[in-house]
Amino acid sequence: MTDSLTTLNNSELAHLQDLIKTAQDYAQRSISESTKTAYYTDFKDFIDWAVEKGLDFLPAKPETVALYIAHLARDRGY
Repeated sequence: MTDSLTTLNNSELAHLQDLIKTAQDYAQRSISESTKTAYYTDFKDFIDWAVEKGLDFLPAKPETVALYIAHLARDRGY
């Protein structure tokens, strides 16, 4: 796709940049503020837990995620 962008004229590039901005706006508005806050809080909890345990959180290994889920389940009485 990058190669095809080099053949576009300025007008076509401006149109694509406008479409990119529109797509970014749609993506930004697709998630409510309360959902973004919940995601942030949950991810921060995961990071804090992983750091406390001395585990890498990014990229998170499947084993780390599984341990975190087990931790949450046990804490909630499952």
